[in-house]
Amino acid sequence: MKKTAMKALAFLLVLCLTVGIAPCLAVSAGAADRPAGEGEAVGVASYTVYRYYHYWGKNSSGDLYNSYGNGVWKNYESVTSTTPFPEHKVYDGHQSYRKSVSGMHGSVWWLESSTVMPTPTILTQPTDYYGPLGSTATFTVEAEGVDLSYQWWVKKPTATRFSKSSITTAVYSVALTEARNGNQLYCVVTDSEGDSVQTDTVTMIIGEPLAITADLEDYVGPLGSTASFTVEATGDGLAYQWWVKSRTAAKFTKSSVTASTYRVTLTEARNGNQVYCVITDARGNTAQTNTVTMTVAEALSVADLTDCAGPLGSTATFTVEATGEGLSYQWWVKKPTATKFSKSSVTGPVYEVELTEARNGNQIYCVVTDAYGNTARTNTVTMTVAEALSVADLTDCAGPLGSTVSFTVEATGEGLSYQWWVKKPTAAKFSKSSITGPTYSVELTEARNGNQVYCVVTDAYGNTVRTNTVSMTIG
Repeated sequence: MKKTAMKALAFLLVLCLTVGIAPCLAVSAGAADRPAGEGEAVGVASYTVYRYYHYWGKNSSGDLYNSYGNGVWKNYESVTSTTPFPEHKVYDGHQSYRKSVSGMHGSVWWLESSTVMPTPTILTQPTDYYGPLGSTATFTVEAEGVDLSYQWWVKKPTATRFSKSSITTAVYSVALTEARNGNQLYCVVTDSEGDSVQTDTVTMIIGEPLAITADLEDYVGPLGSTASFTVEATGDGLAYQWWVKSRTAAKFTKSSVTASTYRVTLTEARNGNQVYCVITDARGNTAQTNTVTMTVAEALSVADLTDCAGPLGSTATFTVEATGEGLSYQWWVKKPTATKFSKSSVTGPVYEVELTEARNGNQIYCVVTDAYGNTARTNTVTMTVAEALSVADLTDCAGPLGSTVSFTVEATGEGLSYQWWVKKPTAAKFSKSSITGPTYSVELTEARNGNQVYCVVTDAYGNTVRTNTVSMTIG
C-alpha cells in the first residue's frame, strides 16, 4: 500500500491473534497523525511498534474498539517478527485483556491503549470496632480494581507478627470474645495481574461505642427559672465539655461546665444563649450534640376544666384558660364506647357542642402548644345529659316575736346539696350557716330581726345556683 493512499485513509490496526483468539482487534487514527516515513515494512522481516494514546471501549458483541478517536502517536519499540510481542494490558473498566503475538503479516501498526489496567485502589477503609462481649465485630473493605481477591491478616495483642487468617472476602466478621479483645487486622487486596494494596490496620475492642442517644431540647421559661440541658450518651469513660454563645457573640466559647448536665438561671443576659456539648470517650473518640437555645418567655400553663351537665339540647361549653406565647389548641374526644381519644376539628380555646344523646358521657381534653413547641394538656372532663339545675324564688317571712320562720328551697336537678348563708343587719357580709338542707328554720328573736338569708344549691356534676336573698322580720 502506498503512503499517499495511507494518508488518505484512517489508520487501521489489525492484530491477528495466533493463540486461541480468532477475532481481530482494529483501531484507526487520522492520517495526519501518523509519523512520517515509518510503519511500512517489507514483508514481515521487521517493523516498528507505536503506542496510540486513547481509551478502549467494548461493543455489543464484546469486541474491543477505540472509544475515543483522536490521540497521539508515539514510538513504542522496534522488534522483529521472530520476537513475540510483550503482553500489554488493556482496561475497559471491567476486564483485563492480554494479547501475545508471535508473527505479523504485511505492514502493521501496533497501537496500545495508554489507559492500562489500574492497580487496586482502596475506596473505603475498615474502621475500628467497639462492642459488647459476644457482639459481632465486622470489618469491610471497599476496593476498585479488576478480578479482586482478598486476604485478611490478624495479630493478637500478645503476638509479635500478623498471621494469615482464613477469611478471603471483602468482609471480616467474627464474634467478639475475650480471646479476640484487642486483636488487630488488615486486608491485602490483589488484582488478577498480581498488583496489591494493603488497608489500614484496625482493632476490635470489647467496650461500648460512643453514641448520643437523644437530642437536647430548647428551653423556654420565665425570668429566674432554671434552664437545664442534659446529655444522654453511651460509651466508656465519658467526659463532657459544654460550649456557649450569646446572642451578640460571633462564635462559641468553652464554658466551665464539664458534667453531663448544663444548668443555669435564666436571666435577661442569658436570653437567647445557645449551647452544645462535646462528649469524649476513653479512647479519644468525640461526638457533638445538637445546638439548643434558652429563651425568656411567659411560662405555658393551663387551668383545670370542669365537667358539664345539662338537659338534652343544651350547649356544653368548655373553655381553656392558659398562659403563654403564641398559643394554639387541639381538642381530643372519646365516646363512652371508644377505646381511645380521637382528634376533634376544634382548634380554639373553647369547645362548644350541643348536648345530645349521642354525646352523653363523651370525654374531652385539650392540648395547648406555645410558640416554642412546649405543650401542656388539660385534665379530662365529661359532658353529661342530666336534669337541669334550677331553683324557685324564696319569699320574705314576717311573724311575732318567738314564732318560727322557715324558708324552703324548691329546686330541680340530680344529687342536690344545699348551703345557707346569713347576714345580720349590722354585718358587712354574709356568713356560712350550719344549715345544709333544703329548709332554713329558726326562732324569730330580737337578735334575728332583719336577718337576711340565701341558699346555694349544688348538683352531682358540680353545677351551682343561688337563690334570691330574703329577710325575716318581727311584725
